Amino acid sequence: LNKLLSEITPSSDENRRAQGIVDTMKEHLNQMIKDQTLPPISEEVITVVGSHYRNTDLSPLRHIDLFLNLDSSLVTIHEKGNTLNLVTKETVLSSCVDESLHLLPQKLVQTLKTIFMQHFPTKISHSEQTLKIQLEKERFEVRITPAFSWDHSFFIPQEKSELLWRRVSPFKEKETLDKVNRMHNGHIIPAIRCMKYWNEGRNNESFRNFHIEAIAYFIFEEIPTSTKDVLDTLRLYVDHMSRYIYSCPDPIGLDAPLNMYLSDNIDQWYLFMNRI
Repeated sequence: LNKLLSEITPSSDENRRAQGIVDTMKEHLNQMIKDQTLPPISEEVITVVGSHYRNTDLSPLRHIDLFLNLDSSLVTIHEKGNTLNLVTKETVLSSCVDESLHLLPQKLVQTLKTIFMQHFPTKISHSEQTLKIQLEKERFEVRITPAFSWDHSFFIPQEKSELLWRRVSPFKEKETLDKVNRMHNGHIIPAIRCMKYWNEGRNNESFRNFHIEAIAYFIFEEIPTSTKDVLDTLRLYVDHMSRYIYSCPDPIGLDAPLNMYLSDNIDQWYLFMNRI
């Protein structure tokens, strides 16, 4: 197990390389801001998020997730309805609204893709939430999600919706995971890496990374005494994870349940158990 962990934990060189890519990306974005090709951006241009930020990513590092911090003064945020209204039409964002001035997340992502394709001579694709910039020379992917900062959290595009936005807080997510990791003498994050490694190699990436992490949080916050070691932690994870496969709330209570992307077909569960 220790040998596996040494192989799947990013080295300091990998982390420095990832930070260098982030710094280079920030330089490109700052130039785009000077050229006035981007919508207005907040002072903190980008925020590193995702597995790399939470220190649960795997080696070799193949991608990094960033929020592109759009200027929140441009929108009125309706927290209960998870909608955003554009305040002014004097920006690039004016092409991304409906008749009621609702800022449409999918149109925004598509507009940003068009802008980025003019500045990055590389392959750029997009999902419903995120731009994916392929850095072929580095064999690395930068995933950029537009975000509006609000009360120590962010609103980002919601999947499968032309109107709604999701509220997330990368800072609180990391804080809750770090807390339970400390409770168990640092065994949780290595165990999460092992589960992600299994999910990639044996489980066809059936589970999303943050779902795997949230399951760990809910299991081990209920266990008051520390696990013995990483192997003991993994045993407990596998023994108890069934409770949270199809019923896993957001650990910080801001977003929808994390299992929403999964099918309710119970056969999928038996298939999963056979892969353990």
